[in-house]
This record gives sequence, C-alpha cells and structure tokens, in this order.
Amino acid sequence: MVDTVTTIPKTLEWLVFLLVLLTIAVFLFLSFESNRSRVRQRAQLDSTIDEEYESRLDDSPVTLYVSYGDQSSSSQALHQSSVSALRQRKLPRTKSPSYRHASLEEALRVEDVLEIQLRLSNGEDATPHWPYLIYSLAISSPATQPDSRRLDIARLCLSHGADVNALKGWNGQSALMIAIHFGNVAVATLLIEHGADVCHAPPGSGGPALHRCVRLAITGSVREALTLMQLLFDYGADANQTSRLGETAMHEVLMEAWFNRDSIDQIVTCNAIVTVLVKNGAVMPRTIKERYVKGNPLYKVAEAEIQRREAKKRPLPWP
Repeated sequence: MVDTVTTIPKTLEWLVFLLVLLTIAVFLFLSFESNRSRVRQRAQLDSTIDEEYESRLDDSPVTLYVSYGDQSSSSQALHQSSVSALRQRKLPRTKSPSYRHASLEEALRVEDVLEIQLRLSNGEDATPHWPYLIYSLAISSPATQPDSRRLDIARLCLSHGADVNALKGWNGQSALMIAIHFGNVAVATLLIEHGADVCHAPPGSGGPALHRCVRLAITGSVREALTLMQLLFDYGADANQTSRLGETAMHEVLMEAWFNRDSIDQIVTCNAIVTVLVKNGAVMPRTIKERYVKGNPLYKVAEAEIQRREAKKRPLPWP
C-alpha cells in the first residue's frame, strides 16, 4: 500500500514534466512558423514593389495594394512616401571596377594597356600625365623606336581627349617638333593624324616643323624627312612659312647646299628636298644673301623647277 502511494506522486511529476516539455515545443514551433510567415510576406512585398518600380519610372502618384497571404482577404494600402523610400532603397548601385593598379599614373608607368583603356573609358583624365608620356615618346632615338604598345597607349589618350598640341617646356616646342627632331616618324605621324598644329612655331623654338624636316634630312635621315615633309603638306603645312629669322624652308635648304657644295651626297639630299618643296608651292627666297647664291650648285636648279611649275599653270596660247 505504501509503495502504491509513493508511486502515484512520481507519476504525477513525470506527467507535469512532459506537459512542460510539450508546452515549450509548441511555443517554439509557433514562433518558428510565425517568423517564416513574416519572411515570406516580406519577400512578397519586396517582389511586388520591385515589379511596380520597374513598370513606373515617372514621378506620378503611386498607391500599392499588397496582399498578405491567407491572413486576411483585405489588402493594405502603402502610402506614397513609403513607396518612394522603398524605391530609393532598391535603386541599383553602380559597382566600382576592380583595378590591378592603384592609379592611372601607375598603369601608365607599367604600360598596362587594358587597365588604361578601362580607366579612360570610366572617365579618368589622362591630362596630368599626357605631356610627360608623349614627350618621352618623342625624344626616344630612332635606334630605339617606341613599340606598338606605347603608341597604342598614346593613341588611347588622344582618343579620350588628350591635347595633341600640349607643350612641356623646351622653349614652347610641341611634341611634334621634338618627334621630327629625333626622327621618330611613327610618333610624328600619330600626332599629325590626330590634328597636331603643323605650323606651330613659337619664338625661340628654332623654326616650324617643316624646317625641322630640312634639318633632319641634312643630318642623315633623308627618307624619314621626306616622308614627314609630304605628310605635313598633306595636313596643311605652308611651304613658304618663315621662321623667327624670316627664313623659309627653301631658304634653309639653299643655304645648306652652299655650305655643303663640295659634297655630292649632300647636294643630292638638298635636291630631293627642293623637289618636294617646289611640288607643294615653295617660291625662291627673297631675303637670301648674295653669298649663298654665288657658287651655289642648287640655286639655279631650284629656280628652274619653280619656273617650270609656274609655266604649267599658265594657259596655253590660243591657236
């Protein structure tokens, strides 16, 4: 009898314990289901707002009615200000591009063409770095002609607004003048084709580009000089443009012919220059000193070529 009485309280204790566990389990289950329901409703709300936002891009008043599932057959109206706030929150964000280098300057230094192109396309400005870049190309000697990659970088900068006539000291000489001085045909051609001023000649610069070509030919790079001269003429160079001393390119080449009158090779070179100049409208210089005329093996030749050119312009006599 005593054992039976003792067993009953223990049984009650176990029943109470199981009831408590069951209550806790039910509570946790209901909480979990409630949270999951709220997540579904939130996702449905965001999806509905996204669809409405994409279909309405104007600023007209918008009122959304969003269903909240099985909780109610009615719908809840969202105020216009709430919709605007949600729209702002859902606006797509522009992701910053990923670069390998810390700056455009570093990309230019290591000649990373792909990153330079990407940075320029994304609006970065090459102007602060351009003068150094193009002048370093221009002063490279013909023996170490710039490779196509460096020219591609310069071409990219020019296509994104770099100033083809940018100056970097040296008495106002342009990059084109420097490139011609060093015989860099590729760099000079790039600049001319992108609109470089072929008549640029500031005081103290040593003469315009055409005069530089004469000097380049005399110093040995005849083929390069003649190629650049014709390119200059094709882009509007004036065959009779004068330097700060009032001397034309024809004036200079005739003086060179006089100084080198005993060198057949130099006379041949000067004659080739004269031919190109006459072809493009050069006239005999009026200010050349008499000393450079007497004994000049090329003076009469140049004069005769100009006379033949002018004779072709005159109309034929009426038969």
